[in-house]
Amino acid sequence: MSARPAALALAAALAAAVPAAGQDSQFGVHSLGTPARQEGVRARATGGAFTLFDEMSPLAEAALADLDRGMFGAHTQITRRAVAFANGESYDLTGTRFPVLVAGGRTPWRLRIAGGFATYVDRGYLVTRRDSVLLRGRMEPYSDEHLSDGNIGDLRLALAGRPARGLAVGGALHVITGSTQEEVRRRWDDSVTYRNTFELQDVEYHGFGGSLSAILDVSRRVRVAGWARLDTRLTTRARGRTVDSTDLPAQLSAAVQWLPRSALQVAAAVRWAGWSVAAGGHDSFGWSIGAEAGSARLPVRLGVRRDVMAFGPGPEAPTELGITAGVARRFSDDRARLELAIERVIRSGPGLDERLWTFDVGLVVRP
Repeated sequence: MSARPAALALAAALAAAVPAAGQDSQFGVHSLGTPARQEGVRARATGGAFTLFDEMSPLAEAALADLDRGMFGAHTQITRRAVAFANGESYDLTGTRFPVLVAGGRTPWRLRIAGGFATYVDRGYLVTRRDSVLLRGRMEPYSDEHLSDGNIGDLRLALAGRPARGLAVGGALHVITGSTQEEVRRRWDDSVTYRNTFELQDVEYHGFGGSLSAILDVSRRVRVAGWARLDTRLTTRARGRTVDSTDLPAQLSAAVQWLPRSALQVAAAVRWAGWSVAAGGHDSFGWSIGAEAGSARLPVRLGVRRDVMAFGPGPEAPTELGITAGVARRFSDDRARLELAIERVIRSGPGLDERLWTFDVGLVVRP
């Protein structure tokens, strides 16, 4: 049996395959992927409530306006995932990624500038399908596999400033780019008679976008923030030619921050993304409530969030609930900050549930 016909047949058969063990969320297997939460560790520890006020979060251009000196930050995340399917199958998965990298500083024109990288969509998974076919008068069982390794990233260049004392504004240009290595493979149970076949190719993704944000100091104790983003279509290329083009969503977010005392901050946020423009997608909506208490040198953070997810295995949108906590520690005369966060996430959808523990470590250096 030749390799190319088998690979083409395999790719078609996988459209109805059942997800198996994989690196990222199983809810993104039958879609563009799993949209990433573009948050720094501080924002993640507060359930996303502090995202628009945290300069380490790639969605917070306006928050950069208050940078008093240069900064560099990196974020590492470790995930332990338990996946349970309606047919009784279950898997325990682990993964490590580097979802956020940010660098910023001052300019001679009273503006602040920042650049960096964040994950836009996760696309790492392994799908397995068991079946059989009639060959030479007998049924021959086989396994079909589709492995995707990689993600789609978001490169950002942002500017921010204060046109008035109580108002910070910012904007950013985004280059959406990345690649995945896609492998389709057929493994015969009788590998002596029938040759195993596979096809391997690199797939590239390209798109552009822009975003704007603002923070208004309503009073000494209350701040409000808003953020909007619009992206172009995402172009998919393989072997030097365009094979797909996908609409990307408009996104909106708003938040309010309250400082009742010097050692306590509370925030609440809402967010929306129009993922229904993508095939199989749902408009996602979520809310967050979080708090940070303690001294600036050793703050403690808590948060809770709930979201409607963009993609899932069925016609109904899955839901996600997260409970978060974290701490931070400043050292080296406030020139460095170590941030830690832990999150318990419960995802539920038709025929599939996920239970996650995520551990986040961030390091921010201000030379």
